[in-house]
Amino acid sequence: MKLIILDGAEAIGGTKLYLQSEGTGLLLDFGINYKRWGLYYEEYLKPRAARGLLDLLALGLAPRVGRLYRPDLFPQGYHPDLPELPVEGVLISHAHLDHCGLLGLLRPEIPVHASALSATIMKAV
Repeated sequence: MKLIILDGAEAIGGTKLYLQSEGTGLLLDFGINYKRWGLYYEEYLKPRAARGLLDLLALGLAPRVGRLYRPDLFPQGYHPDLPELPVEGVLISHAHLDHCGLLGLLRPEIPVHASALSATIMKAV
């Protein structure tokens, strides 16, 4: 079994853990690291939409993992060379944004598992 802390080790929230066993990989949470996010952005200063995911990767706000993100978040024709981890699903502990706030970046075919209450809150947000 392998456990990789992708983010959240030195902050409250921003949890992104990768767990792999016998070739099967799961993410545990995929949230916003508010401590790191606050170094670059604030209420009126947001990520540049035209850059897609590139700024978030460059600033360490999203893990540099290949085949994890929606392809429409990269400029047309650009395919970053990122190390790949097999991800069969995401387990969400609860519906706070520091645990699920970056789910919208993931490829839609990656299943997300959460309690019924957390799923309802995430859909509403």
